[in-house]
Amino acid sequence: MLVVVMEEWMENESQAYRDILRFLELEIVAPKSLAAKHQRTYHHDEELSGVIGQLRDFYRQSNEDLFQLLGREVPAWEKFSSPGN
Repeated sequence: MLVVVMEEWMENESQAYRDILRFLELEIVAPKSLAAKHQRTYHHDEELSGVIGQLRDFYRQSNEDLFQLLGREVPAWEKFSSPGN
């Protein structure tokens, strides 16, 4: 099973693309572009900090279970799992 973490894809699109092709046992062919076409920006209000904390607490065990299944943690998600973020 291959799990692609979007944050990791965005950090290194070409490497993630090659990893997917290797996993699928397909020939590695360079695409014309991997640049995002429709990308939004999001602004988080201070009012959401309490909600983010509640969601972090609610999903903590599920995330830990996922990390165990994957055999690794997802560093890009640390900003969401640390208190105060």
